[in-house]
Amino acid sequence: MPELPEVETVRRTLEPKITGRRISSVQVMLPKLVRPLDVNAFQDTVEGSIIEGLSRRGKYLLVDLDKDFTIVINLRMTGQLTFCPGNPEPVDAHTHMVMDLEGEGQLRFRDPRKFGTVHLVPTSELESTSEIAALGPEPLGLGFSEQKLWKLLLSRKKKIKQLLLDQTFVAGIGNIYADEILFRAGISPVRVSNTLSPEEVHDLYLAMVGVLSEAIIQRGTSIRDYVDGEGKAGTYQNMLQVYGRKGQDCLQCGCMLETQKLGGRTAHYCPKCQK
Repeated sequence: MPELPEVETVRRTLEPKITGRRISSVQVMLPKLVRPLDVNAFQDTVEGSIIEGLSRRGKYLLVDLDKDFTIVINLRMTGQLTFCPGNPEPVDAHTHMVMDLEGEGQLRFRDPRKFGTVHLVPTSELESTSEIAALGPEPLGLGFSEQKLWKLLLSRKKKIKQLLLDQTFVAGIGNIYADEILFRAGISPVRVSNTLSPEEVHDLYLAMVGVLSEAIIQRGTSIRDYVDGEGKAGTYQNMLQVYGRKGQDCLQCGCMLETQKLGGRTAHYCPKCQK
């Protein structure tokens, strides 16, 4: 599933290509994709709008329109949002929405698993919508700090891997980056959040900022379906230390990496490096 670095990369690659462009027409091939409006109402509202900018909140991509509406896109497991310039190739069976842009080019939403969603909400109501209202702070946001993380950890009593996956705790971290963050911080995924020492919180904060920032520089992690807004794969998968490496040697100490099920998700970790 695309996480914060992937969605941020999609935003950065799409923004210069579609900002200021007018949406001339919209085709929706999968009616359940758009919410809460029906397809006709969605098309009537979006067509003719100018894209004023792109932003991100957690794993959600936000497309701001000039009619005081925002399109909230959740790529979920296999969603791809790409810009196709010029005269693009015909769409395939997995492309469920096409936005034609005035002049030339299309914005296409492709999703083989059909789990992605496209919400259209009034911009003035964005922060109160169910998708956005419950999200925790942005781990790379200006308002996030080591002290804030410390307070959040003290207020919870939960295994740290599960807590990092909780979008109401911090927004945007998923399974891949939770594993990589905890490995870099040297913290076991089963440690209870309010038992971390000040030194461990410091290491965790630096690991969060470091791993997420590096993943953005590498344009995200492409293991299966993820591509950026230009249709290009990311390269951070070549830098993964523990995720997907069960049974292989730890690159830091040589110990065999292990996995453990936590709340329905698999944690990858080094039993020697992570205490």
